[in-house]
Amino acid sequence: MRSHLSVRSRFVATLLPLALIVGGCASSDDEAEAAAQAEVNAAAFAQNPKVGHPDRVPFMKAVHKKLDPQLNGQTNEYLVSWLQSKSGWTFIQADIRGKNGKVIDWKNTAFKSRIASNDFEIKKAHDGTPLVTFTALAKKNAAGVYEVKDVIVGSFIVGDWAFAPGVPESIRPFPLLEGDGDGGEGDGDGDGDGEGG
Repeated sequence: MRSHLSVRSRFVATLLPLALIVGGCASSDDEAEAAAQAEVNAAAFAQNPKVGHPDRVPFMKAVHKKLDPQLNGQTNEYLVSWLQSKSGWTFIQADIRGKNGKVIDWKNTAFKSRIASNDFEIKKAHDGTPLVTFTALAKKNAAGVYEVKDVIVGSFIVGDWAFAPGVPESIRPFPLLEGDGDGGEGDGDGDGDGEGG
């Protein structure tokens, strides 16, 4: 499994960022819906569901409902680099930034202990704005409601939930590869010894 993470990490880190802006944190259902609809599509990759599709707003609303409480009420928006759906599953990878020019105080979030232990990546946009990457996976239930299975924030590594049985490989932004690309045992360092480092 370790080899999968290193290959995925390298591949995901190379994806084109800042593809789609999606409105952020909301205090009511109406505000959440309006925020999820406030999009400017400049996507490098075709996205599914695309802007205007009836599943997009409920999916984004479900992700905000799961993630926003961890930001302690700080308004935010997503810069989506990947969004794909198939067979009721939807996978998103995006960067989080403050909304309307506000900067998120990441030390005032549920992630403050990870920041203190250097287990949380905050990168900078070209203008210096702090950005944090997250991934999330949701499943649309029989009632048509999206249930977010998990969200990983501040890391390019994706949780095992993205590779669970039934999750279509085609919705992930990286291939499910064995090894580290050198033809030998995979440990991520490219030497084929399976030992890392």
